[in-house]
Amino acid sequence: MLLGSPLSCDGYANIETGSANIFDSDLVALKQIFDVDFDEFFEGIPTSRKLQHRGRKKEE
Repeated sequence: MLLGSPLSCDGYANIETGSANIFDSDLVALKQIFDVDFDEFFEGIPTSRKLQHRGRKKEE
């Protein structure tokens, strides 16, 4: 456990490969560990993407 986060090496690897999502508390801990701004975690990620609606189709 580091900085109150139970994130393990396996858990971190799962986040890196897209097999798991990161908790906001773990992101805060990683920010402190790496001494970076939050913006650096999101460099190169497009700011918009096409969203898909997962619910039922609207009746017209």
